[in-house]
Amino acid sequence: MFGSILSNLSILFFFKYFNFFTDTIQLSLGVFNIQTVFPDFHILLPVGISFYTFQSLSYTIDVYRGSMPAEKHFGYFALFVSFFPQLVAGPIERACHLIPRLKAVNPFNYQLAVSGTKLIALGLFKKAVIADRLSPYVSLVFDHPENLEGFPVIIGTVFFAFQIYCDFSGYSDIAIGSARVLGVNMMKNFNLPYFSSGFGEFWKRWHISLSTWFKDYVYIPLGGNKVGKARRHFNLIFTFFVSGLWHGANFTFIIWGIYNGVLITIESLVSKYFKVNSKLIKIPFVFFFILIGWIFFRASSIENAWIIIQQACRVDIHQLGIYMFKSESNPIELYLSFLGIFSLLFFETCQFNIDGFNSKISRINNYIKWPLYIVIVLTILMIGIFERDQFIYFQF
Repeated sequence: MFGSILSNLSILFFFKYFNFFTDTIQLSLGVFNIQTVFPDFHILLPVGISFYTFQSLSYTIDVYRGSMPAEKHFGYFALFVSFFPQLVAGPIERACHLIPRLKAVNPFNYQLAVSGTKLIALGLFKKAVIADRLSPYVSLVFDHPENLEGFPVIIGTVFFAFQIYCDFSGYSDIAIGSARVLGVNMMKNFNLPYFSSGFGEFWKRWHISLSTWFKDYVYIPLGGNKVGKARRHFNLIFTFFVSGLWHGANFTFIIWGIYNGVLITIESLVSKYFKVNSKLIKIPFVFFFILIGWIFFRASSIENAWIIIQQACRVDIHQLGIYMFKSESNPIELYLSFLGIFSLLFFETCQFNIDGFNSKISRINNYIKWPLYIVIVLTILMIGIFERDQFIYFQF
């Protein structure tokens, strides 16, 4: 197990973190006027390396713990690590769940294929119609934070929250849907995260496969909840620190990870003293603080993140901000961006409030249901944007 962990993490470190590590050492020693020179490698980052590294590590640790028997067939193990729908950006599957499904004989299942195709269409809608349309407005704010202030910065930050959600959950929908068409069920990766009424709840709904991975292989081995209060809070913040570092070799990701760990720690400390039962208050409250974290996640540097926060606070009630964006692009594109967000919120509100919403949709008369499907596909083809951006999480 030690050899497997060391070799996997060494490869990940070399490709993803070596330059960041040497730059940090140079910066630290420079404070004491110690000059050092390290080689600077300009190498391509293997696509999806963070995801398949963690997936293979979970297999090794599970076998070591006795949670599952070792896989004797190298072909099945290789297929588990490189299963194409989720290879690049997850979900991060467990071997005990995925390998038996890969070994099973999977005859064509019509209901599973229909379910998978719906998920693929939903993922394409999120990515092509919403996320990629929001991208230029987000870049306008985050690439040149000093040029805008007030409402345009706030709108751009909110746009990024929906861009990264639609981009990443869209990929997950396409991946899970593609696997279903092949007869393989994979774990759910998102569960209406922006409807969370607590910070801990948010991380049970966002990137579920990664959150549970860190819980099972970092947080619990550190002692989890079975230690004293101070140590438990340290374990939580350290786990989120590692999560931030996993996302990228930049101090902005580290701050983003620690920030979320601190939010959950504060929530656990004050929850016994302050009780708010209204979700209409709690959901916007949680979303606001998650939004601040996204600023550090998206900003290219800590300095830029602080500039964005400062510029967002300079609100002029006479300046609506939307008109600032109009001067930079086609107004119709901006209206379509808002329409896409509202349609997403409407659909997810229905899912959140109505039990069995999807099953009710599937029972609609075919003469209504199939024209609806055709309209959705045509909408994706006509107003979707297909040439702008790759999936955001491909870079991790």
